[in-house]
Amino acid sequence: MSAADKAKHLLANADQTLQQYQVKMEQKRHTTLGLLFKPFPSLTLTKIASERRNIEKLIKDGRGQKAIVLTNQLIELAFQGLQYYHAYDRFFLGLSITSSFIGWLLYLLTLLLGDKYKLTELDKINRQATDKVIELFFLVISSAVVVLLYVQSVPLMYYIYSLLPLILWFLVSNRYHIIKTTIKQMSRKNALELAAGLLATEVMVGSFFYRQLLSVGLLCLGLWPLIAALACGTSDKPVCTKWLVSCITLAIFPLLPVVGHRANYSLVLLAGLILVVAVANLISRSYLVTSTFTSNTRSTLIIQLVVLLTTVYLVYSNSVSVTSKKSSPLFNKVLSWVILGSSFIQPMMSDTRVIQRLVTIAIAFLAPYLLMSIAYESLFCIALCSLLICWLDIELNLTRLKSSLYSLDFCQQTEKEIDSDSGESDQPLSVNDTRCAFIFIFLILTAFFGTGNIASINSFDPASVYCFLTVFNPFVMGSLLMWKVITPFILVSCVLCAVRMITDTPIKNLLLLVLIISDLMGLHFFFLVRNYGSWLDIGTSISHYIIVMAMITFVMILMCLAYLLTTINISSCSSRSRQRPNQQSMLLNKKTLIVAI
Repeated sequence: MSAADKAKHLLANADQTLQQYQVKMEQKRHTTLGLLFKPFPSLTLTKIASERRNIEKLIKDGRGQKAIVLTNQLIELAFQGLQYYHAYDRFFLGLSITSSFIGWLLYLLTLLLGDKYKLTELDKINRQATDKVIELFFLVISSAVVVLLYVQSVPLMYYIYSLLPLILWFLVSNRYHIIKTTIKQMSRKNALELAAGLLATEVMVGSFFYRQLLSVGLLCLGLWPLIAALACGTSDKPVCTKWLVSCITLAIFPLLPVVGHRANYSLVLLAGLILVVAVANLISRSYLVTSTFTSNTRSTLIIQLVVLLTTVYLVYSNSVSVTSKKSSPLFNKVLSWVILGSSFIQPMMSDTRVIQRLVTIAIAFLAPYLLMSIAYESLFCIALCSLLICWLDIELNLTRLKSSLYSLDFCQQTEKEIDSDSGESDQPLSVNDTRCAFIFIFLILTAFFGTGNIASINSFDPASVYCFLTVFNPFVMGSLLMWKVITPFILVSCVLCAVRMITDTPIKNLLLLVLIISDLMGLHFFFLVRNYGSWLDIGTSISHYIIVMAMITFVMILMCLAYLLTTINISSCSSRSRQRPNQQSMLLNKKTLIVAI
């Protein structure tokens, strides 16, 4: 084929691309006011006609190579124009979404601080005139925006994007006195705490891309009790030392390669043996010191010891089957499903005192987690549990609560919340609330990224579910994998219930803080969403944004599940529930209402 023929075919392709370009340009011209419309400067209709004439003349003159070069340049300009009109409203939409994010964050902040800075009756009277001016201002602006959008015949979604920031900023303007008072009363210490919180948020954002940042965060977290002890003038060296060692131990795992590249059942068996020794030690201590555990908890621990021994055997048997490339026996699969199903019942058989219930919850959920482990993730979960127990000790030490962890009871705290006349919403924000929320979110992210990332979850090793099934079943395998991912989250959430009891953190403040932190991270990830590159890069950027935006919903579900796991007692709470049949439902309704808000 001659150069002239190639140029003709290439020109035909250019004509098709130019037609798409012109259609896209006319669509934007139709939905934009004439005064506001800005055409793509590098490729006007006049230039298109001029370039086509030049190319056709070159083809007629037999200068095919030159015509091919000009045609390729024209096609490249057409693609750039298509991209320009495709992203024509990006700045407007991005500005609307960003202003909505900022307005929403400020409104949440006023809700969080609203109980601390309440208006007096005199202030309310003085603000009536100002409120009317603000309402009139936003009414005029909203009306003008609606008229402009209607004239341009834009889609309905543009109305939402345009009016939502106005609504949110109107709500903020009605509570601006809270922000004003907060800024006036902010001390240097408060400014440093705010800067530290923003830095911690950035570290958590970076951990989505670099797991190693979790190790840095854990090392900083390990030093936190020492700094707090110096500030308070008191310190408990054994507790601080255990906390630091636990943080350093857990910080090792994000530095390791993600789980799934290679199976290592020796590490899983080692984790199982550690758990067996630990539970056996707890049982022996319960007999030596009878006040440590009640008889119900002791019986539950004995049952869980048998379950753990069975789990270790199943892991060993499964490793042999995988090595010899044979299917796992049916009896082993049945036992695995029984262990998984009983993990929900085992904790409810123990006493509701904090340490007893948390220990049985951890052992109950670690048993099926071992069955789904193929490498060091089981050791990671054990290290996470030790850190969570140290977290309880640290909070107890900082709050100087006279009660011990062995005497605190989840059910007593439940009854205290039910019988409280003031309610949680009247309690102002405190440093304990902020610290509790930040540590909780950081540990949730550590539980998620400590052994892998989004890519490793998408390409998981089917060997992790061989104890349960060996026939390919995407739904069941996906459900088991999801349960494996959620298990550390449940452990962190259950410990958070105990921390709330120690620090007296209101659930409303906690959820609002989680919502503020997740929205700050969501605003960051909004600017990192990509529409170019590989499908993995695009999907990962979108997944990060969705994860942080859905975090508050996920946290509320975890809190409800943790509440059930820590308060329900099959053996002893049945009589208590008969005496007070409606109180637990009242509390559940109360918490559901707070969650809805």
